[in-house]
Amino acid sequence: MPDTSPQLLAIVLTFDQLPCAALGCYGNEWIDTPHFNRLAANGFVFDAHVARSIEGNIWLNEPADWWSALTGTDVHPLQIREVNSPFPWDRAEWANVVCVEGRDGRDAPPREWPFAALLRAGSDWLARTAEKHPRRLLWLHSAGVPSHCEVPTEVESLYVDEFADRGVAWSELSEEQRSRHPAVQAAYVSCLDHILGEFLETLTGQPLLIAIAALHGGYWQTIPRRCDLPRRKEAQWLRSPAIWCLFDAARAILPGRSPALVQPMDLGPTLLEWFEPSLRDSGPGLSLWPIFEGTAPRVREAALIDGGVLWTEHDVTVLTEPSLDPATIRRFLWPEDLWQVNDVAPLTPDVVAERVAWLHEHGKTPACGGVTGETSGS
Repeated sequence: MPDTSPQLLAIVLTFDQLPCAALGCYGNEWIDTPHFNRLAANGFVFDAHVARSIEGNIWLNEPADWWSALTGTDVHPLQIREVNSPFPWDRAEWANVVCVEGRDGRDAPPREWPFAALLRAGSDWLARTAEKHPRRLLWLHSAGVPSHCEVPTEVESLYVDEFADRGVAWSELSEEQRSRHPAVQAAYVSCLDHILGEFLETLTGQPLLIAIAALHGGYWQTIPRRCDLPRRKEAQWLRSPAIWCLFDAARAILPGRSPALVQPMDLGPTLLEWFEPSLRDSGPGLSLWPIFEGTAPRVREAALIDGGVLWTEHDVTVLTEPSLDPATIRRFLWPEDLWQVNDVAPLTPDVVAERVAWLHEHGKTPACGGVTGETSGS
C-alpha cells in the first residue's frame, strides 16, 4: 500500500568555512555568485549568524533533543559529507551517513571537486527515494572554501584582471602565494556557486525547504590573527552565512533580511518545526520560524563565543581569561557597515558590571549556548 503522507523535503547544505564576504547576497559586488544570490532573493538572510566557538562547533548540541524528536517520526534522513571535512560534529548521531571523495588541485576540473561529488550524490539519493519516502531530510556537508585554493589555470585566471592594479606581477607569485590570492579565492567561490546551480536545477516536484549555513566565515584573503579577535578579519571568521528558502509549500517564509542574532544550533529546531510543528520547542537551539513569519523581531540578545567573547546585535565585548578584571575588558561597537569594526569604545562601570554579571549567570563555557533572550511573539 503506497504511503499517503504529505510530501515534505528539507535540504541542508552546510560548510566548515564559507565567507559571507565572498557572496553577492552579503554585499560582494564583483564575485559572480548568482545561485547563492537567487536563493537569498527568494528566501531569508541572516546578517548576524555567528559561530559559537572559534576553534570548532557542532550542529547537534548535547543533548540533541531535536534530533531525538525527529528520529521518532516518519522522516527519512541521510547525511552525505565530504571526507576532507575536519569537523566530526554529528556523525555519531546519524544512522545513515555517506562519505564522498573528490579531488581538487591545479590538475582537477571543478566537476571532479569534492563539492561536485557531494551534490551529485545528493541528487542521486533524491531520485532514488522520491516515491518510497515522501518526507525526507538530506544534509549535505562540505569542507567549504580552504585557506589555500588550488584551482586549474583556466579557473585561476577568472578574476586576475580585477587585481592587476595591485602592483604585483602575477607571473612573479609562487604557487603558495597564488593559492592565497584573493583572485584565486574568488574563482574558487564562483565554481562552488556554479556547481550549486546545477544541483538546484534538479530539484522539482514537492514542497522544499533549503537551508545554507556555515560553521565559520573562514579565512578570506588573509589569515586572521586569533589573538586579536575583534579586528575586521576575525569578525568575518565568526560571522557566517545563513540563508533559508522555501518553495511550493503552503507555509511561507517572508523574503527579507534580519539582524537577529542566530547561531548554528538553531538549524535543528527550525528543521524539526518544518516536519513536526508540534515539536518546535525541542532545543537546545531556537526555531527561526517566528522570524520567518514576521512574529518575532529577534531570537537572542547576546551570544557567548568560546567563553571569552560576548556578541550582541550592537557590540562585541572581549572578556579576559581566566580573570574578569574590568580594566582588561574591551568593547567594540558595530557600525552601520557590518564589515567594519569601530575603534574600542570606552567601558563605563555600569556596562562592565552588566557584562560580568551576565557572564557569571550564564557560565563561561561554550556549552551554555549563549542564549539570553527567548523568542518573542511566539
